[in-house]
Amino acid sequence: MQKGYVTEFRYCSKIAWGIKDYGQLSNLIDYGWGMARSDRAFIFTDNHDNQRGHGGGGNVITHESPRDYKQAVAYTLAQDYGFTRIMSSYYFTNTDQGPPSNGGYSTADVIINGDGSCGGGWVCEHRWNVMKKMVEFRNAVVGTSMENYWNNGNAVAFSRGNKGFFAMAKQGSMSESLQTGLPAGSYCNIIDDCASSIQVGADGTAQISINNYEEPILAVCAGGCGGEGGTPGPTIPTTTGPTPPPMTGVQRTVVFVKKQTAPGQDLFIRGGIDSTVRPGCTQDITSTCAIDFQMKSLGASSHYDKYNSWSTGDSRLDWYGAEPGQGSYVGQTAEGTPLAWTSNSASSPGFQSLNAWGDHYWMVEFDMDCSQSENGWFEVKSFLTN
Repeated sequence: MQKGYVTEFRYCSKIAWGIKDYGQLSNLIDYGWGMARSDRAFIFTDNHDNQRGHGGGGNVITHESPRDYKQAVAYTLAQDYGFTRIMSSYYFTNTDQGPPSNGGYSTADVIINGDGSCGGGWVCEHRWNVMKKMVEFRNAVVGTSMENYWNNGNAVAFSRGNKGFFAMAKQGSMSESLQTGLPAGSYCNIIDDCASSIQVGADGTAQISINNYEEPILAVCAGGCGGEGGTPGPTIPTTTGPTPPPMTGVQRTVVFVKKQTAPGQDLFIRGGIDSTVRPGCTQDITSTCAIDFQMKSLGASSHYDKYNSWSTGDSRLDWYGAEPGQGSYVGQTAEGTPLAWTSNSASSPGFQSLNAWGDHYWMVEFDMDCSQSENGWFEVKSFLTN
């Protein structure tokens, strides 16, 4: 059974504290605080909720502090924890304000200026120089871990295996002899388009110098990071490891959705394969983006009466909703594939042993034909009724 990513909002606070106090970057990932393990953590510096102070926000760094924000995103993309996402925003003066719009309330097109930045009220952080270059860096060092970590409270540096090296200076300047983990050679800094470079000696050390207040970052890659000119340094052979076999056949599949609901409310999911991934999808039961499955019972007690009634005749995960002939509950039709409210408390009528988290985790279980998925991947969207 494959598991999805956990949206790790705690990372937003941790990286904000670390940029304000570089000493805290040494303990950025705090499993004692309950942060998800790296291969399950979905991380970001900010998102559309907490950049507005919603959803527990207010102590995060956003595009409104561009110098700090560049450092926060650069460090996020340089380190090896989690699956990263970059924010792309629009300017707002109140937290309920929508995106730039035309007179008819349709969203306005993004204006791309001659220098590649955005206009017309769009921020487009993803187009900023540091963000673009650090994405290249992260892609170039994939599969490596952080090594040779160094932090003096005013600057931080580390290598990513023998594929890359990253350094950042809080006050805009630094000059230190550090271990890079790289083979001997000349490496150019992709952040300033190779205006600066480092010379790595036979022992792997180099004089790391930064003198750039607005973008106080250095990032170099063995073999080049992907888009820079200059002398990239030696090419390191890359091994990808074995390719996992495709996901085929019928597999047990369990989906949990956390949602605290009021009495009488119910949760359903719809899903399958997105039309941007598989052409020819339609919004009906015959869609090629639907996936066949066989629903599994979660229990026979009255707690599961709705789930069991709505499960009858439900044989496909699709974007359509109720299938022809799908069961109803006291006259109420299904809005898709039903979920049941569950708990991890053994005394609860909704107890399920697979629920490892607590109350208000809605659950569905089915045997899915994974040969109809995209190598084991599919998407779902939840719907709340009443």
